[in-house]
Amino acid sequence: MTDYYAELNIDSSLGVDEINKELSKLENTWKRRELTNPEKATKMLAIIIDAREVFKSTTTKNRYDRELAESKQQSKPVDSNQQRKDEIKKWRTDADTYYDRGEYDLAKIAVDRALALVADSSDDDLYSLAAAVYMEVGEHSVALSFINNAIVTNPQNGLHYMVKAGIYGRSASALKFSDRYKSSQYYEEERKTLQIGLNVANSTGDTYAKSRLLGALAFSLYFEANPDRVRAEELAREALALGENLGNAQKVIDAVNEQHRAEEQAAREQREKEEVAENARKDGVYQEAKRIATSNDISELKKAISKFESISDYKDSTQQIEDIISKIQGIVDKAEEEKQHKIKKHKSRNKVILCSIPIIAIAIVIGLFVTNNMHHKCGENLKWEYDADAKVLTITGAGPMYDDYEPYSASLGGDHNRTRPWDSDEIYDKINTIIIEDGCTHIGEYAFDGLSNLTEVSIPDSVTSIGNSAFDWCERLTHIELPRNLTSIDGAIFWASGIKTLHIPGSVESLRAIADGATYLEEITVDENNNFFTSVDGVLFSKDMTILWAYPQAKADESYIIPESVTELGSAAFRFSENLKSVYIPESVTELGWHTFEDCTNLVDINIPKNITILPEEIFGGCGFVNLAIPEHIVEIGYREYSMCWSLETVNIPDGVETIGDYAFSSCYGLMDITIPVSVISIGSMAFEDCKENSIIHYAGTTDQWISIASNLSFAGTVECSDGNYHY
Repeated sequence: MTDYYAELNIDSSLGVDEINKELSKLENTWKRRELTNPEKATKMLAIIIDAREVFKSTTTKNRYDRELAESKQQSKPVDSNQQRKDEIKKWRTDADTYYDRGEYDLAKIAVDRALALVADSSDDDLYSLAAAVYMEVGEHSVALSFINNAIVTNPQNGLHYMVKAGIYGRSASALKFSDRYKSSQYYEEERKTLQIGLNVANSTGDTYAKSRLLGALAFSLYFEANPDRVRAEELAREALALGENLGNAQKVIDAVNEQHRAEEQAAREQREKEEVAENARKDGVYQEAKRIATSNDISELKKAISKFESISDYKDSTQQIEDIISKIQGIVDKAEEEKQHKIKKHKSRNKVILCSIPIIAIAIVIGLFVTNNMHHKCGENLKWEYDADAKVLTITGAGPMYDDYEPYSASLGGDHNRTRPWDSDEIYDKINTIIIEDGCTHIGEYAFDGLSNLTEVSIPDSVTSIGNSAFDWCERLTHIELPRNLTSIDGAIFWASGIKTLHIPGSVESLRAIADGATYLEEITVDENNNFFTSVDGVLFSKDMTILWAYPQAKADESYIIPESVTELGSAAFRFSENLKSVYIPESVTELGWHTFEDCTNLVDINIPKNITILPEEIFGGCGFVNLAIPEHIVEIGYREYSMCWSLETVNIPDGVETIGDYAFSSCYGLMDITIPVSVISIGSMAFEDCKENSIIHYAGTTDQWISIASNLSFAGTVECSDGNYHY
């Protein structure tokens, strides 16, 4: 009927009967107009006839009345404010739906339309939703503005702070590669905001918000910059106890559990490695002790006992000790038997001797005079005297001590032909104090070696030089004052002594491997007036810092970076430095000394400068390497270069190495995998002696080539060549 109302100008609010009356009136009117305007009158009459057709049946009339009633009902005035609220609700629902589905661009359009209809900024939940949406599309500054509006409107809603913290976290993540400082600041803001939210949730008793904030803070503290994983674990467990279900807290706990599993696995593997290494070490000591035990020298046998005692729980060490004690007793008994035999033999001559007493007495007096004077000499113009009660050895006179004393353990060999006069059993191991009086100019080699109870030494300023090993094995000697006029120190003078700190006087001009074997030495200092040496952080250098002479073996640091000025490392410079795990050698270094890093048992990480192609013999013997890759610029592996590296498991020798020297990897008891290139043309017969049984050498050449360079090799494993295997 709508078209008819417009065409015929009928009131749309009329009922069916009123409309029929109007149509009758219009029909009469247009019939009268047929004469004046026949075309339009005909058209209008046709419309009127069509309109009448609508109401022919009762059903049509009833439907029209019903539609009319509904139309009148709908025509009531509309509440525009409610309509706006309904629109906001619709767009917000759409935004939530798109957000949950991850369609953030559509969510942004929907939330923008909702915001456009908001009359004021009091709808904090809508602004929080807008912040979350804008955060997801990467517009962090806009998101931050929305969430701040939400917090100002309702500061007691803890979840608003979680959204704000999330914005800071996203900002930090976006900058972590381009601006680390700014990224770190954002992470700090994230954690501060989460803590504020926690405080709000605690004050309002909002357990739901608290659980989520705890989980988010735990995640940040565990996985993001500047972690505090102990606190993160505590917060995560609290969040889970409160029912946090976003997954943040569970991720932290899963990571903690995985870390614990990894640590336990690493600890197990480390224990196993240490056990293997310790067994290898004990076996080395055991074999050495057995070798020494073949001697008939009592002092050597005592050393063997000491070694077996240090591994008393290994194999039959206890039985070995008992056997050696029995052997010593046998030697002593035999000596006593020979002594008694000589006494009996001499008794038969007593009568003759008694008859000659006057003459013999005179001879004895003269002999004793000469003998005592010789016995109490320790230099051409030096004498010694021992006070048994005070346990003090005093040296008086002028000039140098003898310099050719044998070591206390003569088996050390060398060009020595003079036994120290205080080496008798009644003296040498009783001395606890040595006083050298003014006038003595030189302390001889091995002069006081092995005085195990020595605790104090007084050296006068007249002493200008000290011989090699002068105070070796003085275990109880922890401090010594070197004289002010000392000019030279001939070598390692404190091997196995108890010296902890050492001060080099200003007068010293030359020294050699002064700290070698000083296993308790923690620091070396140098007088500032010394023109030849200096000390930096307890390490001894030449004055111009080009030579590193000695690194204190008991220094606690696990890593050390050699200064760029250094061009040379002195002999045994780092030897026995058991705390060191890594050392960096700069490219400026062109010379490495004898035994430089030997017996650094925990050293696993070190570089070799590219200009060094041949290393000194025994340089890394006894180090802690596990998987060793020889640098590519090395052309020769020398004598005992890596021997007794008990933790060593794999060795990769690069192409370019030509020679592997005698005993190069001997006594590496755990070594089982070796790679050797075809460039190697010579291998020492004992290069891999005592390596692990069933170990494998991977050789790049043929079997014939291998036989030509290593057929006499002492090796218990298999050599895999390019054309087959070779078995020893």
